[in-house]
Amino acid sequence: MAGDVDKNFGHTGQMLAGVQHAQNPPRTSDQNSSSDAVVFAIMALLLYFLPALVASQRRHKNRAAIGIMNLFLGWTGLGWIGALIWAATANTEGRKQ
Repeated sequence: MAGDVDKNFGHTGQMLAGVQHAQNPPRTSDQNSSSDAVVFAIMALLLYFLPALVASQRRHKNRAAIGIMNLFLGWTGLGWIGALIWAATANTEGRKQ
């Protein structure tokens, strides 16, 4: 008798797992790679525009120029480093109180 209960329970568990699987199918590798690509693109853009974001956050007086330099010369690497160093300088607006 105990064997029948275990056998039925196992069968029911398999059926329930099949129903749940049909409602929420596993993600395919194409779906994972596309979502990974979106996350990578967002992270790459944030990293690329890091000097402009730093300048904006620090309220740098030349934040527009830093942003333009970052946009057009950041891809060179040297332009990105130059924009980041420029954004880190102490040429900031005073905080309004």
